[in-house]
Amino acid sequence: MTILLKRLQVVVIVIKEMKDKKIENVFLIIIGTISFYYYYSTLVTTYLYYIILLLIAVLITLVVTNDKSTLKRFTLLMRMLKLFLILYFVLFSFLLIRKDNLKLEIFKTSLNGYYTGRIDGVLFRFKDFNFKRNVNLTGYTQDDLREKYDLKLELTPLTSNIYFIENLSLVEKNDVLGNN
Repeated sequence: MTILLKRLQVVVIVIKEMKDKKIENVFLIIIGTISFYYYYSTLVTTYLYYIILLLIAVLITLVVTNDKSTLKRFTLLMRMLKLFLILYFVLFSFLLIRKDNLKLEIFKTSLNGYYTGRIDGVLFRFKDFNFKRNVNLTGYTQDDLREKYDLKLELTPLTSNIYFIENLSLVEKNDVLGNN
C-alpha cells in the first residue's frame, strides 16, 4: 500500500510540473509573438541593444544557476534564450509605451530591391543598415520599380538608434518631399 501511495505522489508531482511547464510555454509563445511584432515594427540601427540584452541574460542565468555541473548545456542555453526573449519584450514594450509622446519624422531612401510572391516587400538601407520589410506593391509596375520610386519612411524615433515604423510607402523619385 505504501509503495502505491508513493507512486501516486510521484505521478501527482509530475502532473503538477507538466501543468507549470504548459503555462510557461503558453506565456513564452505569447511573449515571442509580441516580440516578433516588435522586431518587424521597428528599425534598429545598432547591434548594441541586442548585445547588452544577451549579456544581461547570460549573467543572470549564470548567477541564478546554483549547480552548474548537473545542468546540461542545452538547458542552460534555453534558460538564457528565454530570459533574452523576456528582456527584449520588456525593453521594447517600455519604448513603445512612450512612443505616443514622440514626434514623427519622415525619411526618404532609395530601394535596394523588392520581392513579390505571397507577400510583397522591399529591401532598403537606412543609417548604414540593410532592412527587409513588407510593403504592398500592387498597383506598381515592377519593371522599373527601383528606377522610378524611392521609399518614404514615416518613423517615430524611440531612441537615437531605434525607430518605430508608422508607415512605409513608395514615392516617385522626382517627389522631393515624398508627398503624394
